[in-house]
This record gives sequence, C-alpha cells and structure tokens, in this order.
Amino acid sequence: LLPIVALWTLLPDSIAISSHYFTEYISTILFKLPFSRSLETEADTVGLEMVARACYDPRQASVFWRKMERLAEDEQIEWLSTHPSHKTRYETLDGLMPKAFSILTRYCSRSDPGPHAPRLGIAVV
Repeated sequence: LLPIVALWTLLPDSIAISSHYFTEYISTILFKLPFSRSLETEADTVGLEMVARACYDPRQASVFWRKMERLAEDEQIEWLSTHPSHKTRYETLDGLMPKAFSILTRYCSRSDPGPHAPRLGIAVV
C-alpha cells in the first residue's frame, strides 16, 4: 500500500494511473495466474483419485481433455490463462494413471476397467 501511495503522491495523475495498472497487470501474471493454474492441477489430481475410488475408468479423464482440445476454437497462451492448457491437463492425467490404477485396484472388486481403450475413440466427437 505504501508504494502505491508514494507513486500517487510523487507522479502526475496520468503517469500514476498507468503505472498502477501496469504493476497490477504484472503482479497478476507473475503471482495470481500461476497459483490459479496450480490449484486447477491439484483439482484434476484429486478428481482423478475420486474417479478411481468410485470404481470408474480413470482413463476417461484424459480422453475428456483430449476431446476438449480438439473442440477448442483457439489456443490460448497458457501463462496468460487461469487454467492449464488442455494438453497440459491430459499429459498430467496420463502421468497419474499408474497411481489411479493402484487406487482402483485397492478399492474396487475388479482392478481392470476392461479391455476398451477409450483413447481409440477420440477421433469420434
């Protein structure tokens, strides 16, 4: 708060206003957006674990984000977004599949969700 007060006191109004908005924009990019993306990644991780504990096929989470990537009209710059890109999400989920299958094995009567490989159905949207 003190730097903002000093900025407004020492500089003319137009420079102070533009400087204030510029620093707010930079702080958003550097501090708020990465934190938000990490929360989204954590939510994806917890969601995948919940899917496995509920005895559903955890591979479908990765399929969902691959379909979302195909349906996206334009690709956003990830570091300017509050959410990870679809590609980052499905790559993260693919990396968590061994853990999801160990949870599935532990909590469900059948450890194999079946021979169906859901990633083969991605082309059909």
